[in-house]
Amino acid sequence: MFSTFQMKSSHRTRNLKCGLLLSVLLMGQACFMSSVFGKVIFQADFNGEQSGTGGPNDLVTIGGSGTLYNYTTATAAVKNGAGSFGQGGYLSVSLPPEPAPSDGYLAGVQLMPAGAAHSWAALVDLNPNGFVRLQGGADWFLRVPSPGVGGFITDWTRILEVGSIEDGNLRLIVSAQYSNKLRVMLTNESSGLLSGDQYDSGVVNIWLDADLPGWNWSTDALYHFGIAFQTDANDVVTLKVFGNADGSEIATGSDQDLLGSASFKIDGSVVSAGMADGVFSFNIGGSSVNGDGAGRSVLADAFRLYDEVPAYYVDIPEPSIFALFAACIGFTAVAVRRIRR
Repeated sequence: MFSTFQMKSSHRTRNLKCGLLLSVLLMGQACFMSSVFGKVIFQADFNGEQSGTGGPNDLVTIGGSGTLYNYTTATAAVKNGAGSFGQGGYLSVSLPPEPAPSDGYLAGVQLMPAGAAHSWAALVDLNPNGFVRLQGGADWFLRVPSPGVGGFITDWTRILEVGSIEDGNLRLIVSAQYSNKLRVMLTNESSGLLSGDQYDSGVVNIWLDADLPGWNWSTDALYHFGIAFQTDANDVVTLKVFGNADGSEIATGSDQDLLGSASFKIDGSVVSAGMADGVFSFNIGGSSVNGDGAGRSVLADAFRLYDEVPAYYVDIPEPSIFALFAACIGFTAVAVRRIRR
């Protein structure tokens, strides 16, 4: 009796130790994944045109939902197939060959976070020092199979629009400029953005024009863009814009894919609400898209929003990451089966 009890007790102790080891391994794995690849709070993979979350035919994979929209005669749709981005679905936007009407061409997707924790508001800290702190970023991928006559952009086209300037909000706009630049602009209702050598000059807008190094929106390139906000101990916000034309991962701590940066402060008495926690737009189009008789086609995939800046904005698809995760899960599953014997 004693030996049997002792044996069972020994098994329980060993199972407890293995269970603790398994928990530590999984926690360590989660911490590693979060620190290196960042905490994704919203992700749209455009696997289909449905408005659910995480389903095989949904626009949004993590953190909310989405709805396609077409404005005037521009069109947006989800297409599937290998080749454009490696696998799965992607967003396809077509702009017609005719000149834009006075109210412009626009098509894309309205993205709806499930709550503030999955929105741009999660990047904001309205700190008690009187300044707004921003921490986090976003990345996405573009292809331009039909750039039109004379290049993709004959004037400008908006890609990302977040929030409005009313009620103490900060508005973010990302656009592709006709002069082969990617522009990231922050704007507010008054002069709540502080620039200058001593951050003592209040302005309404701060924009960063990042030069695209000779890419000229090539039809065979896979563009990977990312923006990152980080705030130091003195409440100085640094905005960085990254990009490459081969779709590779972006190391946010390196200058290799850095296209430009700007530093400023944000007056919390003016930008009192931070950033919007509601719907934002990921789209292609604008009021000044000139017709050239050819039209344009733009493809997009894997929009990801982070509430902290990761060490890497990873490429797509991500087989090495999933293989590592699967291997860890496989290892722990085998360990559990062995424990239960």
